Amino acid sequence: MHALRHHYASVTLQDGVNIKELAEYLGHHDPSFTLRLYTHLLPSSHDRARQAVDRRLARLRLRLTEQSRSRDDSAAA
Repeated sequence: MHALRHHYASVTLQDGVNIKELAEYLGHHDPSFTLRLYTHLLPSSHDRARQAVDRRLARLRLRLTEQSRSRDDSAAA
């Protein structure tokens, strides 16, 4: 049962649930207790920052590609 509980915590943290929410889901009264138990599963701040920038640049690239296609379509007409 303990392994299943740990797996649940691992999966939810990897999917972006924050410590305060996880503590509530697990029935911990103090989120700092949850943080001490599962801090090793949290991505580093460097990873989060890199991923945030990567997501933003991917959206920008998509927007610029769509604008370029729109201009090309207008020029061809």
